[in-house]
Amino acid sequence: MLSGMKFPHRMFAVSCCLAWWPAGARAAADISDTAASLLQMLIGLAIVLALLGATLWAIRRLQGARAGAGMLRVVSACAVGARERVVVVEVEHERLVLGVAPGSVRLLATLPEKTAAPSENSFAARLAERTEQRP
Repeated sequence: MLSGMKFPHRMFAVSCCLAWWPAGARAAADISDTAASLLQMLIGLAIVLALLGATLWAIRRLQGARAGAGMLRVVSACAVGARERVVVVEVEHERLVLGVAPGSVRLLATLPEKTAAPSENSFAARLAERTEQRP
């Protein structure tokens, strides 16, 4: 007892270390719990992102297979009213001109097979016109 009274600062230092030892152990445990929680969250996020990527890939793959397997292709479309459109659709080398309105689709005309003739506004047509005009 006398030795404890002789050096009170040592006694205080030892008692402080003993008092803080469990708190230090708890802090270390809290840090490891936090790290484990962070790791668990990151793994969960990686799994969710992987599932999202796989789902998007599958949707694109299924839509591509469905579009490639069909023989129907929309060539062009033009709005002629607020909710009405004229659509040119190609079905097996035949072009159909359709009138599309809410609740109805009508065949307006059937066009022949697609030809490779240049249009009036194309560069080749204008060049041919210019070369013919020169003497």
